[in-house]
Amino acid sequence: MGFKEIEKFNEALLAKQVWQMIHNPEFLCFRVFKARFFPNCSILDAKDSNSSSYAWKSILGARDVIRKGMVWCIGDGQTVRIKEDKWLPVKPSRVILSSLPSVMAEAKVRDELRMEMFATIAWCLWNRQNALHFGRPAHPIANISSVAGALLQDFIAS
Repeated sequence: MGFKEIEKFNEALLAKQVWQMIHNPEFLCFRVFKARFFPNCSILDAKDSNSSSYAWKSILGARDVIRKGMVWCIGDGQTVRIKEDKWLPVKPSRVILSSLPSVMAEAKVRDELRMEMFATIAWCLWNRQNALHFGRPAHPIANISSVAGALLQDFIAS
């Protein structure tokens, strides 16, 4: 067949397997790997270990390919971590870079009292996009969560 870049072809096939595992938890391959290598977390949070098989290490490498292009669809927000997951529609990183006032790193979008922070950040992002679109000055993207935190604290204090 004459593949020019066989490593990238192999990586693409492995990434397709990872995608199948993410979307089909009843998939036999997924159930075997889950029972052996990540029984208490998702495949996206699974860690490598010294006892990992070559196949599992290959799957983890392909998982990183999936992660690079992956963005969360918020849905009900129960599994989206505010600080760690790529849920923002803004490139390059799609994660919150600036510090979050009084919000734990593991906080989920859906957590109690965190929904207000999520909504305020989303509003600030929307407001920033509108300002840029209409040629008005906008807050730097790195300061969005700080601005949102200040707005939220002002609102709670009043």
